[in-house]
Amino acid sequence: MEFLISIHTDKRLLEKLLTPRVVVDSYGYTIIPKRLSCDHCEEDLPITKPGGYALFDTEGTLWELLCESCRQRFHNGSPVYESLEQALRVRRW
Repeated sequence: MEFLISIHTDKRLLEKLLTPRVVVDSYGYTIIPKRLSCDHCEEDLPITKPGGYALFDTEGTLWELLCESCRQRFHNGSPVYESLEQALRVRRW
């Protein structure tokens, strides 16, 4: 069963999600700042207050980012944890 991590409470996950991307092509490279948005409705996700979630599958792979309304709409029955470490302790897969 999939599970959710609240992105504003897991600082390590948030740091990884906000790391800018570097795109290298034949002209050089471009640094693209990371913007966190819901993968369903593209609403910007809050990072300093509740309302943004990262959806993981049963193997601990990040699937998508969700806002509060899309979480309630599509994944209302999925458990929500404060950090990935907490989820790993509880799930023990």
